[in-house]
Amino acid sequence: GIAVPGYELRLVDETGSEAAPGEVGELLVRGDSACDGYWNQRRKTRATFQGEWTRTGDKYTRDAAGRFTYCGRTDDMFKVSGIWVSPFEVESALISHDSVLEAAVVPAEDAEGLIKTNKGEITIPAELLNVEKRFGFEGITKVGDTLWMAVQREWKDDPENHVKLVSYNLETKEWGAVLYPKAAPEKGWVGLSEITAHGDYFYVIERDNQIGSNAVTKKIYRIPAADMVPAALGGELPVVSKEEVFDLIPDLQAFGGYVVDKVEGLAIFADGTIFASTDNDGVDDSSGETFFWQVGKVDSSEM
Repeated sequence: GIAVPGYELRLVDETGSEAAPGEVGELLVRGDSACDGYWNQRRKTRATFQGEWTRTGDKYTRDAAGRFTYCGRTDDMFKVSGIWVSPFEVESALISHDSVLEAAVVPAEDAEGLIKTNKGEITIPAELLNVEKRFGFEGITKVGDTLWMAVQREWKDDPENHVKLVSYNLETKEWGAVLYPKAAPEKGWVGLSEITAHGDYFYVIERDNQIGSNAVTKKIYRIPAADMVPAALGGELPVVSKEEVFDLIPDLQAFGGYVVDKVEGLAIFADGTIFASTDNDGVDDSSGETFFWQVGKVDSSEM
């Protein structure tokens, strides 16, 4: 696009010089509505506001006709062999392939200080890609050499009201899974939002997607680590047992607003103290709070 009336735009390179047409540069804006600075952040203010110009932190190119094209955020992009690269574009290209479910691209310097892309991504196997639905991994934890990931909701091959806990061994490169029996929803759906290991148990958040008086399931359950013996993908998977540890609805009611939908974060300290958090991202009909609170402690018998 082009600048709206009343504003001027500049593109500058890393030295502060004007970027040539077609060259990636940082966008600077000058207009009457710029602020004076950041409250109590002098260093950030000096870096962002330079006279009448504001550094936006966005990378653009400008063509010969003066039209600007967005390339990415300055703090996200990096140079590879002297060329600005947007990780989002690379990740989008990777996940467009049928064999790639998720991808992350980060920069890494070689021995000569040059930036290369990191090739350490783990590719999701065909046995999962062939049955996956849009409900992806909602938590990851590591025990020994094995990563465990909780799938939010049923995939194509899962029995009703059962979801996969997927394993990946970092040494053997072997994939596996067990099945977790979740509650049948009274309204909407029920799924998993987190998984973390502590002591002799794995802990998960099981929740419905309801708010207020319609909310029924917002709970922490634990699974004996002895049950977490993965079977090969594509075959019959063992079903783990579970035990309720905390019902989170009383806590959510005590905050004085809605019982919110997305209880999505779970952490357990070494002493067994449990913390939980909510996420108000993309929630319809929510009052908008995000909560982070201490839930309680795990049983001392397992510590």
